[in-house]
Amino acid sequence: MLRAKKLKGWDLIIARNNYFEDIAKNIFTKLPSTDAVLGISYTSLKVFEVAAQRNQKKILFQIDPGLKEEHIVADIVARYGQVYTTHWEPAPATYWNAWREECAMADVIMANSAWSKDALVEEGIEEQKIKVVPLPFQIEKKHYDFKKQYPSGFSNERPLRCLFLGTLTLRKGVHIVLEVASRLVNAPIEFIMVGQNELDMKLLDKPNVKYKGVASRADTDAYYQSSDVFLFPTLSDGFGLTQLEAMAWQLPVIASKHCGEVVVDQVNGLELDTCDADTLEKALTTCLEHPEILKKTASNCLETVKQFSLENFADSLAKLTEE
Repeated sequence: MLRAKKLKGWDLIIARNNYFEDIAKNIFTKLPSTDAVLGISYTSLKVFEVAAQRNQKKILFQIDPGLKEEHIVADIVARYGQVYTTHWEPAPATYWNAWREECAMADVIMANSAWSKDALVEEGIEEQKIKVVPLPFQIEKKHYDFKKQYPSGFSNERPLRCLFLGTLTLRKGVHIVLEVASRLVNAPIEFIMVGQNELDMKLLDKPNVKYKGVASRADTDAYYQSSDVFLFPTLSDGFGLTQLEAMAWQLPVIASKHCGEVVVDQVNGLELDTCDADTLEKALTTCLEHPEILKKTASNCLETVKQFSLENFADSLAKLTEE
């Protein structure tokens, strides 16, 4: 209906959020009063207003680092946007004003990472309200049944397979990956790119880059299984659930510090001290020269994912309502 009205971009996002809020409020007002209500950021202001009248505890599930992330993206677009032909645009002031009202009304704000929490504090959100609760991931039988194998070394016949899975956008650090791909074009390494593409297709036209488009769940599992390392050089993510998805398939992760705290350097992957092409190139060169690192870190991945169980997530949510 909203698309039929020719809405797009932020007009479409805000109209859709408002439509959801109206439905949620209508249902919520008919429900019996409870101790607490959990709302999702950018869509909960109207429900919170009702909850305040009922003296219900209001918990805001903050899905991203908020306004700080927009500043980060604006900066990277200003530097690389012309080259990478991004279609990004900032949210209108009304969007952020409503978000600040949500944060002010919330009794507790649930952030998915310390990175998100710090970003919220930088924007003036009350620190004592914010609790860090990482996202969960449920390991399945298919993950336990799979056994990751690595060669003793990499060659042109069996290159190091690096997986980038997610939207191909500047915020996710795709420009960093493509820069490293250009530098390592003569090395035994290939970059598999999976996800919605927001770049000019010409930028992906490199001999060691394989763009696979948007994948089904079955195909996504196959990419995790056949790859040697997962690349997550994000400039900002509320958590980055793909880190856990990759590790569930015993796939070590190379990640920045701008996301959920999943990667422990040299234990289940490699952590980038700085989020740039030099640091990522160094990490991949280390993997090429010392493939035993991948085998060692892969062996620790499943134990990492177990720490992010649904049971632990449920316990954390329960504590938020009890405190």
